[in-house]
Amino acid sequence: MMSQTEKFNVGAIEEIDALIIELPYEANDLSMFIILPNETNGLQKVEDQMTQEALMSWTSTKNMASEKVELQIPRFKMEKSYNLDQSLKNMGMVDAFSQQKANLSGISDVGQYVSKFVHKCFIEVNEEGTEAAAATAAVIVPMSAMLPRKIVADHPFLAIIIDISTGVIIFHAAVYS
Repeated sequence: MMSQTEKFNVGAIEEIDALIIELPYEANDLSMFIILPNETNGLQKVEDQMTQEALMSWTSTKNMASEKVELQIPRFKMEKSYNLDQSLKNMGMVDAFSQQKANLSGISDVGQYVSKFVHKCFIEVNEEGTEAAAATAAVIVPMSAMLPRKIVADHPFLAIIIDISTGVIIFHAAVYS
């Protein structure tokens, strides 16, 4: 477990019996939100009730207050690869995969086609901050003299990175251990 005592936006999400903590990234519009159920076996309830609309409401700053918190979360690293060939073909991108029909002349003068389309994503959270995809950012918050509230993520929780300006989910993961 790593520990950080700082001022974070924190809120209670009563309908799913959970806490939400915002960890903003330095110098951009991204934030990581930790959704920690109050019950050790409460993650399924969170996932069952999470929709785009619910997430936008839960992560709204009007539903959170800034307070000094001693946050303890585990170090974690997750990685996943997805083969997107069939998904892209299902959306109509068929010709790009065909040696006979592909037209990628805007990329190269040499005839080319897409043989495979793979998306790979990863996230690592440690004492230095968060590294996701190919970008690194540090978590920063202002200092405060208040006594900290202790929040310990010692049971399954969600970690969600959101572009605050657009509301787009950049990364979403359930952390179990």
